[in-house]
Amino acid sequence: MFNISDEASQFYSACFDIIKSDAQGPLNGELSFKVPSLSGNSETFSFEGKILNFDYTFTGIPYWIADVQYVGVEGSITLTLTFNKKFKNALRKIQKLDIKVPDCLDLSSATLNGNEIALSSNHSVSLKDLSTAEDAILIFHVKGFNFNTSGDWGDLTFARGKTIHLSGGILLEGTVNNSDFNEIPSGDITIIGSATVSKAKMTEVIGKFSKKVTFDDQGRVKLNNIPDFLKEGQVIVDLYDPHVNLNFTSDMPMDVFYDATLVSKDASGNEMAKIVIPQFRIKRTGETVISIRKREGIVTGDTTIVVAPDLPNLFRKIPASIELSRITAISDDSDFYSIELGRDYAVSGSYSITTPLALDSDAVISYHKTFDGWNNDIKNLRFKEEVINGVSIPQGSIKADLDVENKIPAYLTVHAYGVDINGDSISTDRLQIYVEKTIAASPNGQPTTTHETITMTPTDNAVFKELNGIKLAFVGAASDGVSPVTGVTFNAYNQTLKLNNIRIVVYGKVIADLN
Repeated sequence: MFNISDEASQFYSACFDIIKSDAQGPLNGELSFKVPSLSGNSETFSFEGKILNFDYTFTGIPYWIADVQYVGVEGSITLTLTFNKKFKNALRKIQKLDIKVPDCLDLSSATLNGNEIALSSNHSVSLKDLSTAEDAILIFHVKGFNFNTSGDWGDLTFARGKTIHLSGGILLEGTVNNSDFNEIPSGDITIIGSATVSKAKMTEVIGKFSKKVTFDDQGRVKLNNIPDFLKEGQVIVDLYDPHVNLNFTSDMPMDVFYDATLVSKDASGNEMAKIVIPQFRIKRTGETVISIRKREGIVTGDTTIVVAPDLPNLFRKIPASIELSRITAISDDSDFYSIELGRDYAVSGSYSITTPLALDSDAVISYHKTFDGWNNDIKNLRFKEEVINGVSIPQGSIKADLDVENKIPAYLTVHAYGVDINGDSISTDRLQIYVEKTIAASPNGQPTTTHETITMTPTDNAVFKELNGIKLAFVGAASDGVSPVTGVTFNAYNQTLKLNNIRIVVYGKVIADLN
């Protein structure tokens, strides 16, 4: 079996860029409350309220982020709580102070005056016995924005291609024991809050993505070891079922859709033919095998067949190379995936062309065979001549009768011409050769036999001085116009052409040179 096979490598990469915000602040606010009258050392009272509001905005969100569930960030909010003089004079400490950020803000850690403190949830800390003598400086390290949650004091919005915007406040909920009062103040006491939001960057996104990358050329496959009979000028190679096999390895976190064009080119790089491949899918984080074929077929494993009925057009005239080009790759935006921003993701792989040499109905192939070494036997041959219209014409011919046994799955039309002792063709003006019949094809591996007659007629006797043999050109076609033979793979060992019962007869009057 003949196979045209070679391979080329290709590479597709996409980087999802880190998105940054500017630092924001300072933000200022205060929380004031009146202390009620207290009786008994065991009594407590509580206070709560929003101490300040903030707006946090990422701008320049790329349009390829189609939707968002979660955004991982690296950033921080620094909150300073200052107690006014009346507060300090009246109250030594706060028994418990819960500080809450909006539920859509995920915290990774927090510190108080430089010391790490435990989080009571992803959105809050709880301080015990907080002294009012000094400012309390808290740093909240923010790890993400959760678009699936929302609170009463926060709002998180996404505008595709524009911004991610967080607006909200910081809530204080405190509990005070009356035993911690130095005095009962008159009027309100106040906690003053100020905050700054650091410069931050988005590092991860869980969302839907429509990332599109285009590139012109992903390597080429050179076609080598092509059988000579496929290179003739009159050859039309209409292959029954060629295969272009694509093997991909992807670490992309989402599926990728490919649109591409296969282009055949000659040895000078000129385009001969092209076909647009139907869109196909490359699976995320793994291997994908795509087989582009003319027709559906049986496959093993996870191979996906992509049917391209025009695929044989690339090979109708055998090219020097095949290129996979004009590629558009776009990520699947139908589901939510997680991507790491700032990382290079890649789809790498190779592609090969494998085509068992089986013909379809429009195919025409050509094979040449020379029979020579005749000159010593026929150089002195001459036929009696007659003068016709003032020209002496030899009156004779040589006929070869033979039986052709054909096991090749193609109809063979035979053309013949004479060759001289140098192997050059002899003009048909001097030697006319007529082949009577088309040789019947073998449709199922069983031989067919065609009785053939080849007649050689000279137009001048001098041609025998030069004639050394004949060259036969077998032009094979998959169809005789009635009963096409398609889809049968050529086989160099079992599919043979035999010439049997060869009988050569000379017709006419031969002039012998007795010297």
